[in-house]
Amino acid sequence: MTDRPPAPAGDQDRSGQSPAASSGDRQAANGSHSSTTEAGGRDAPASSRPVDAGPDEELLSLARDRFPELYRAALQSNTSNFDYILQARRLRTRSSSADVQKRRTDWRVSHLLEAELRRDFESRFGRIVNAYWCTKAYGGGLVTERGHIESSLSSRDSELMTIEVSIKQLARDAQRVFAPELADGRPGQGSVQSSDAATLPEISATLFSALSRVLDAADVLEDPSADDSKRRNTMDATRAEWRLARTRAAILIQRQAAYEYFIGVLIGTPIALALYAGLGVLASKFWQSQVSASSLIAATICGALGATVSVTQRMAAGRLRIDYTASVASKRILGAWRPILGGLLGAILQFAIIGGLLTVQGTSPSPESPAIFAFYALVGFAGGFSERLAIDLLERTGQLIAPSRTEIADSGQPAAAKINASAGH
Repeated sequence: MTDRPPAPAGDQDRSGQSPAASSGDRQAANGSHSSTTEAGGRDAPASSRPVDAGPDEELLSLARDRFPELYRAALQSNTSNFDYILQARRLRTRSSSADVQKRRTDWRVSHLLEAELRRDFESRFGRIVNAYWCTKAYGGGLVTERGHIESSLSSRDSELMTIEVSIKQLARDAQRVFAPELADGRPGQGSVQSSDAATLPEISATLFSALSRVLDAADVLEDPSADDSKRRNTMDATRAEWRLARTRAAILIQRQAAYEYFIGVLIGTPIALALYAGLGVLASKFWQSQVSASSLIAATICGALGATVSVTQRMAAGRLRIDYTASVASKRILGAWRPILGGLLGAILQFAIIGGLLTVQGTSPSPESPAIFAFYALVGFAGGFSERLAIDLLERTGQLIAPSRTEIADSGQPAAAKINASAGH
């Protein structure tokens, strides 16, 4: 079966034939090579090749003598990667020898090395479910059942190479988010383990479609028979598909990253509540004359709850943005810290109001009033819910305590004198 990305609207296949007849060496490999005509014979599926039943010593010797680096990677060191697979494949597609017997030998050696390289690659990254090979440019790409995307491209167009690298990077980000246990390619991992395992194949398919478009565009640019109009249309279609693929993949990755962060918030909320409840008990026993324990508990606990509600509301609205390149553990730790930070901001706002550094419009309840608990509960909730608001208020408080260097310089007074003067007021 031949794999070719859909042609741009109004643009037919380059040769006017069916994709199977025109794509040459480009193919979809569903765990094995597809049948495409090449110099020296037909590229049979890997599972049916005679070399898989046991290559003869002469063929192994030829592979070792003529292509020592590929031989070592395939049969000795087990360090295969996509570049090696692409090089082994091109041994038969680029053979230019006039000797028919030599071309047939190159064909056999190429299949031997490619089959061994693929076997080692699949043992570490999963079965190859789709592949795309350029016919004119140096390049190709593949995707495995575990969502790994590997590719290589050498093109005269730097934009295509930039997009190709970006696709691989986005695929690696998806691996880190959805399947962290598979991100380093450890052997022995048979399936993706994720809270939303169906999403990783969707992302991989979306990105591989864009990658196939990039590789096809590289072939078009290398094709001397392609006119400027076709090249422009191909590049426009490539950019459009990349934009759509990037947006779709980023949304799915960001959603999963937000979910991991939210799990951390749910873990941190009871921890924060227990922490601030304990702090209130300590305040009632040891700092009763300095701190109102009920007000402190109200501000801190409601601050923690406000932070939790804020994260939930932003996540439901799709406005929660997380650095998805961070590890799962990092996202959960940051999420767990959020309710603790909300309670801390609530306490700081309470202290700033008590200390007179912040004033509240309207009539504030007296310290003896029962409404004081509700008052500081609202203050704490507001501080935890709107972290930005709390930080802005604290920055204004800091300016009252210590003027900025710019204000001191503008006044023409020494820093110590300016701060003392502010304190005197």
